Amino acid sequence: MSDDLAVPDFDADTAVALVGEHRYGATLLETWNIVDGPNGGYLAAIIARAMTESVADPRRGLRSLTVHYLARPDFDDFEVVVDVLRTGFSVSSLSATLRQRDRTICSALAAFSVPWASTAEWSTSMPATAREPGIELTGREPLPIAGNWQGRPIVDAPFFSGKGTARIGQWIRARKDRPLDAIELVAMSDALPPAGFAGEDGAMWSADGTLLAQSRQLAIAC
Repeated sequence: MSDDLAVPDFDADTAVALVGEHRYGATLLETWNIVDGPNGGYLAAIIARAMTESVADPRRGLRSLTVHYLARPDFDDFEVVVDVLRTGFSVSSLSATLRQRDRTICSALAAFSVPWASTAEWSTSMPATAREPGIELTGREPLPIAGNWQGRPIVDAPFFSGKGTARIGQWIRARKDRPLDAIELVAMSDALPPAGFAGEDGAMWSADGTLLAQSRQLAIAC
């Protein structure tokens, strides 16, 4: 096998095949395992790709995506069913479900729109810690998902040490070089180990400090 074929391919791993009208299928891969199931960002990226293909309009980019994780999937075949709820002059609203056999694994809502010009400011500064080397995480076997990404986590104390802050960062990109797009940003939003186990906010910047995306995860809702 050549070296190129051995490099994980994000586009191939998240690809879906059309199996009916707004219905897509593929197989969940164990290379995205996080101990006992597929990574949530991987599932969300697959859903985002199916939705993008249903929109079928390169002018309309993914602007927001909300995913509810309802059951733990198996590393097996799945189907994503997309419902185009409304297509307006500039915005398309969609819902989708990812299913395995008779189980609903994920339920999602998304908005796609054409570019907007606005005088409103929507930005936040990259933290100074992004330029720090951090510390190398040792003593634990890397999870399979880690092989899909380039980069090393930046933390200020070892995990479970009782020290440091509930913050983690990483300069990250897919292992196989590709143009960055919204689908990869969706996967990146859940690519790092959790900074906190009840919930966390995330932000993703380009190297020049441009804010690309924001995320929020809730593991516990009271």
